[in-house]
Amino acid sequence: MILTAAEIRADAAVVDNGTFDSGLDSWSTSGSAVPSSGIAVLTDSGATRSLLYQPVAAASGAFTLSFDFRGALSATVPDGAVADTFFASIYFADSLAALDVPGGVFADSLALFDLDSTGAFNVNGTLGASSKGADWVKFTLTFNSTHGFLVPVFDLRELNTTDNDSAVAIDNVVLNTAPAFTTLPQSIGAAEGSDVSFTATVRSERTVSFQWRFNGNAIPGATAATLALTNVRLGDAGAYTLAASDEFGTSASPPALLAVLRIQAVEKNAAGAMVRFPTVAGVSYTLEANALLAATGWTAVGADVAGTGAEASVDDAGATAAQRFYRLRAFGGAGTPAGYLQITIPKRKTWPAANPFVPPADDAGSVTARGVVTLDDSAAVWTTAQWTTTPHHVRLTTGARAGRVFAITAHTTTQLTLDAPGEDLTTLVADGDRYEIAPLATIGSAFGIATTPLQNNLAPGRADAVRLWNGRTFDSFFHDSTGWKSAKRPPRGQPRTDANAVLIFPDEGFSIFRRALRGTLPLTFTFSGQVPTGPQRTLIGAKGKFFVAQRFPAALPLSASNFQTLPGWTKRDSVQVWDPVRLRAFTYTHNGTNWRKGRVVADAVPIPPATAVFVIRRTLTGAAGVVAHDPPFTLEP
Repeated sequence: MILTAAEIRADAAVVDNGTFDSGLDSWSTSGSAVPSSGIAVLTDSGATRSLLYQPVAAASGAFTLSFDFRGALSATVPDGAVADTFFASIYFADSLAALDVPGGVFADSLALFDLDSTGAFNVNGTLGASSKGADWVKFTLTFNSTHGFLVPVFDLRELNTTDNDSAVAIDNVVLNTAPAFTTLPQSIGAAEGSDVSFTATVRSERTVSFQWRFNGNAIPGATAATLALTNVRLGDAGAYTLAASDEFGTSASPPALLAVLRIQAVEKNAAGAMVRFPTVAGVSYTLEANALLAATGWTAVGADVAGTGAEASVDDAGATAAQRFYRLRAFGGAGTPAGYLQITIPKRKTWPAANPFVPPADDAGSVTARGVVTLDDSAAVWTTAQWTTTPHHVRLTTGARAGRVFAITAHTTTQLTLDAPGEDLTTLVADGDRYEIAPLATIGSAFGIATTPLQNNLAPGRADAVRLWNGRTFDSFFHDSTGWKSAKRPPRGQPRTDANAVLIFPDEGFSIFRRALRGTLPLTFTFSGQVPTGPQRTLIGAKGKFFVAQRFPAALPLSASNFQTLPGWTKRDSVQVWDPVRLRAFTYTHNGTNWRKGRVVADAVPIPPATAVFVIRRTLTGAAGVVAHDPPFTLEP
């Protein structure tokens, strides 16, 4: 007999009439299976095989099957025969149409025990005392199933060729299920720094407890059906599982993968570009490229990359233009773009430059307390000199001052001391604001120490120069073939000052001067890194001349520059914007309504990427202030 779906009880994973109070209703039988005073009895009366079974609809999960049994099996074994034997099993099927217990058709099976006149053997489970009496035995087993149906099967075989000499009684068949997952946690691809959550729902008539695990290890405090992860980092990438438990057992979800989509580096070369990124085993990554920072126009670079847990790299032979951007995708999510941008400096020309990319973060967290020049993160576990052995800076990523950057001057295991002259961090930053820690560029790290793309020479007057604004004029530095040196003449008999460690702040510009010597060619210089996708803020003083970075790898219109919002800005103040075609800077003023060049409206004039702007404050009524620039591009439709 094969039951139809209509004959399966709606409350899945429950054995119907497991106490046999209604005889053998809901059970399928063959051979000699009869009810007797509230129990089921299998005999070999006129039957070589007697079956009692019931298909039960069940979702994936853990189950506990228990029942009481009493054997009365014959010890008679004639020559040439074997003993009558009872077999208890569980069969599994994915559909009722694929199930035929008498015919031996099913997807899988699990043997529970065998029984003959000497007792049970091949036991897979627990045998214990039964509440029905000393001659009864209780069997219990907890197991897992991923099939749509499971079937307790009781099977008596007439093997000793003697009819009607064996019987087995069955009672109290109970199938309890651990919580069954009705929705499973789904894999996620997310940009670094974003918030994600895994969630699941389960079915159980009993109290359920939860425990999330990350790469097999329990996550402290993660004991709800939803796991919320904030400000995710590479260390959060991996496999997440949820264990749902009740008094009958535990069900574990299949792993849901979190892929934190971060491009580690974009390395431009003569053949194109190499893009490197960390991976998670089991994740399929798509690398996309675009000529512009836009919501559309992204196309895949090569085939998808199968994550292994190690860093992957993709060669992009299509990277022949002066700029190109990349992003990773997985599970429908997109990461923060990265890319490269090239500028070409003719010989004997100066380029007011700025790096329009940011380095990937080494760490991140949330502020839990702050002082005038300190930020605390009680969850941090920094080691001695971790952020000062080489220069690092803090960049705020949320809050009223998102986009500000501060150099780290010292730190403890949980507190950062920042370079914030004239400012009070207790008023600028709020508890809960998020931050990232990233390397702070130096002349050596930006332009190379042992070698450099710039022209070197022992004499500063014959070498290319990198120049940093000191508030009044430019300090000049050159490479003497061993490293960077100050071009300022040292005292007689003293060596030139080493300049490899001179800092280049993200919100400040620098000037590159290409010297004209015999054989000198134009210099193509490449910037690369992550694209800033949030507002960028720069502190500008009340009066004087300030060399300010344009911090995006896309043109920023003067109308969106917001320099005119500085406290006390008047038409006496101005900005000088570089024109990369005419290779000179032009001056613009704001009359309270529009940016102008003379009498011509100049709101649409772009501040090109990879350039710096001179902001000139001449008004006596001005005050220091922070300028906020929003990204001049939209990455999501």
